[in-house]
Amino acid sequence: MKKIDIMECIEESENIIYDDDSRYAPIMNVPTLNHIGLYNEMKGPWDSYLGVLGSFGPELDAICRGANNITAFDKNPLNILHCYLIIAGILELEYEEFLKFTLYSKEESFYSRFYFEKLKDELPRNAKKYWEYIITKYENNPQKIALFYNENYLKKAIQKNEYL
Repeated sequence: MKKIDIMECIEESENIIYDDDSRYAPIMNVPTLNHIGLYNEMKGPWDSYLGVLGSFGPELDAICRGANNITAFDKNPLNILHCYLIIAGILELEYEEFLKFTLYSKEESFYSRFYFEKLKDELPRNAKKYWEYIITKYENNPQKIALFYNENYLKKAIQKNEYL
């Protein structure tokens, strides 16, 4: 397994934010496939899940279907760093706080320092270093962080993901 280079991730994230060429794809914070339709055909409950990490939406769906052994992989290290953030948010934030922190809106709660402070101690050291940099640099301009995301899917995210 390749070790995540945090400085490289920061550089590539800024390339995405400033619309320059990046070797990595933007993080998608919401499901881009209809996982519920797929999962309904696969009959549950499940014990385990194996799949591509992506938006972390499929993993949340798998948890809702009873999976307690989840293995996910992704070649994009930004998705892996995002996964750690989502897991920390699930562990440390209340439901409404989690939605306010992770779903872009015009409110100042999106990736706010306030919610980040509540969850940061649950992050692995390198993920914490990455997210502290991103949130500190863009805390007064969350629209820049929002460039990681596809706003067209935000309303559908809650409808399509049983966890949300």
